[in-house]
Amino acid sequence: MTWDGRIVVTNEYRHPKLYWALRGGGGATFGIVTRMTLLTHPLPETFGALTGTIKATSDQAFRVLIERFCEFYCQALNNEHWGEQFALLPDNSLTLALTFQGLDNERVATIWSPLLAWLGQHPADYQVDTDIVVVPARHMWDLAYWKAHHPGLVQPDPRPGADPSTFWWIGNGAEVSMYWYTYQSRWIPLTAFQSRDFAVTLFEASRHWRVSMHINKGLAGACSEALGRCRQTAVNPVVYGAAALVILGAGTQLSRPNPVEGAEQLGRVNAAMKILREATPNSGAYANEADYFEPDWQREFWGVHYAKLLEVKRRYDPIGLFHCHHGVGSEGWSADGMSRA
Repeated sequence: MTWDGRIVVTNEYRHPKLYWALRGGGGATFGIVTRMTLLTHPLPETFGALTGTIKATSDQAFRVLIERFCEFYCQALNNEHWGEQFALLPDNSLTLALTFQGLDNERVATIWSPLLAWLGQHPADYQVDTDIVVVPARHMWDLAYWKAHHPGLVQPDPRPGADPSTFWWIGNGAEVSMYWYTYQSRWIPLTAFQSRDFAVTLFEASRHWRVSMHINKGLAGACSEALGRCRQTAVNPVVYGAAALVILGAGTQLSRPNPVEGAEQLGRVNAAMKILREATPNSGAYANEADYFEPDWQREFWGVHYAKLLEVKRRYDPIGLFHCHHGVGSEGWSADGMSRA
């Protein structure tokens, strides 16, 4: 529904510019979407996860591990089978929380065997603890299956009267009721992963804060069919060459956030992100998971698409009725969104 109450059906043939803008142009911007049709896909045979930690015993060993893992990622994981994340920590740990689809246990073990074999050749430098879980894809959201086979990986909703089928992954427990001091992101291009210099960049950033690489949020490894569809959307085009979205977040689950703690953690996150920004000068950020205070948000969130998005905004919402913080066209409103700029 548009600003003047009209019901508009939009697709590739009817209002195609609006259709393009709605897919990736940000929320609360062009109108109210009341109904949509989604493209779905058949389930693969399997879903799975590879989790664990590789701990280096020295800074030098950690630098080498980062370089080897970046090479391994480009060769083995930058494809449509792998997703989720790995992280580099200030204590010289590489944590793995990776998911995969369409692979069995044997195939996953084969893919990882070169890296694990190399680690095994350096027992004094690395402590390795990893685990592989493979489940039938049809049971991915079946709480009864998880409770029967892998109860330690899920948390059923403990609230009185909660739907007995609802749960969350145990790894997401730290995010429950989180108050964020800061939350920042940046797409990291595949070309960076392919440079040995970037391993040094990642090491330096990890001295300040946990550097989390979300590989399912970069599309450099997507299949050509998926990339073809994605290029028809308004998402910042830098995502197509990105190997990952790096996310740096700091927060607390305490009922009363600590301003002193918050300021200290914000400083550390900013220091780490400054290193990553300088190493990726032409990249951008994912608008849904970005710095609330991003100064160059038009370019960071939408890149070369912003001018076209603003044109669509002015055509379909000429009075600027629909707006949100750092949404397309929000330049016309005050920072708090309560009055015209």
